[in-house]
Amino acid sequence: MSKTVYRRFWDRIYRKLQTAAGYQGVGPNPIDGLTPHIFRHNFATMLYYAGVDVKEAQRVLGHSDSRTTIEIYTHLDQERSKSKNKMEAFIAI
Repeated sequence: MSKTVYRRFWDRIYRKLQTAAGYQGVGPNPIDGLTPHIFRHNFATMLYYAGVDVKEAQRVLGHSDSRTTIEIYTHLDQERSKSKNKMEAFIAI
């Protein structure tokens, strides 16, 4: 897929999402800042929470180096740990 084809593809999706969100070209755009990368990161997060093996996630995400996938999973582990600590602290009160 060329860069031009990709941009047209994303622009069509973006416009459909704007319409679905009720945006009519005036006022603040409700999906401002939405990027394809956000969808990709959310998908990686879902793989992690579904218990998908790191090597399988690497294959599905198309990472050539497993370290890239591991860095994402490590980040998610840290977030999960922070959430757990916050919840435990709240319950202890």
